[in-house]
Amino acid sequence: LIVAMGLAQNGVVLSARVYALLAISSQGYEAEQANAFLGQLDTSPSVNHLLKSVPQLIERPSDVEWGERYDEAVRLLRSNKVLLAQDKFESLRRTASSQAAILSGLFHCAVWRGDLERQTDTANQLAEADSLPLQTRERYRAIGGLLSPIGSISVNSQTIRVEFDDIDQSEMALVASDRTEQLSAERLSQLQIPEGEVRPRSAFFIADRVIESGKEDASAADCPSSLGLVAVFGRQTDRSAQAVAFDVTEDRIETVRGVLAAAIPDGKVTLDDPQPIPMAFALDDRPIRQIQPKSMAELARFNREFAQSHDGKRACQLQLPILGGKSLADAAKDDSLIFERSAVVRVLEGHERIISLDGVLDEIYKIAAVEPLPELAPTDDMLGELTCADFFRVNPNK
Repeated sequence: LIVAMGLAQNGVVLSARVYALLAISSQGYEAEQANAFLGQLDTSPSVNHLLKSVPQLIERPSDVEWGERYDEAVRLLRSNKVLLAQDKFESLRRTASSQAAILSGLFHCAVWRGDLERQTDTANQLAEADSLPLQTRERYRAIGGLLSPIGSISVNSQTIRVEFDDIDQSEMALVASDRTEQLSAERLSQLQIPEGEVRPRSAFFIADRVIESGKEDASAADCPSSLGLVAVFGRQTDRSAQAVAFDVTEDRIETVRGVLAAAIPDGKVTLDDPQPIPMAFALDDRPIRQIQPKSMAELARFNREFAQSHDGKRACQLQLPILGGKSLADAAKDDSLIFERSAVVRVLEGHERIISLDGVLDEIYKIAAVEPLPELAPTDDMLGELTCADFFRVNPNK
């Protein structure tokens, strides 16, 4: 169980799952702890549904000459003799390099060994196996992206810095801007700042549109959305006073830079080197409201309505390496990227918040020009075979 917890902390989720299941099969106190730990993985909204179960080992064709060697490798794997099984599967791959069953065996060995790089590589190879159904290939490509979130489905971001001499004037200009909303003192004190940074003296959300002043609160669908957070720092011994917009996604760099330049025209603007962030982080936009909610229930309702009208469009705006630097919306008419678009949509189908919002997946299907997966109407016998990644497809009325 300690191994499972350590793997989970390092983001090796599939490996954490198999070691937790191994602990559950033991007797006593550790089994109870392992059950609780596995329950946390299963219910965590931050874990994509595609990573909440290990794909089944793919069966070999019945009439292949290497069948007995494959069966022996599987027996070794199921006996937890992983290194011996891996050697057998590697030998088989030299004989039949593109066979999905052999690649699947190597994938399972990589899961047991906690080898994230090899899991990613093998999942991507399975995505190219023509013998597999298209939906299975798309899901393996999605799994390959999720296993290494700083990679094919990551989003480039940059930190924007604006240096200036007169901090009071610059701060007042940001307060006066119709594209910024200043954080209250309470929210400022709760702000998480990157390690090594001093506390800012003020901070502002930058809106995607003009913030209309007035007594009426905008509807959730029409509410401005935050493009990023700008923190204002006073002069220090090693640097000038500056405003810093942290981790702005590349599709918003010019907009945020323009808002800051308009508010502080004499400031010196510099951009840090691009840094990739997981796609899921870039989906977490926030509404900018003029009127404070009257209750927690009203806040939750408003935020849900905002996400319902906003998240699908935002998911289709993100520029991704797997799409050659395009977004789902930009690549929608590119027939050469239909497989990659579908793989990205498979990732989004496993995102807890996306699938919890009515109509959002349908909006993504439409913008991305990707066909939805068919509904499922499982029988009682099939229920035990369903994975978490398939639950959203189940029609409860059938």
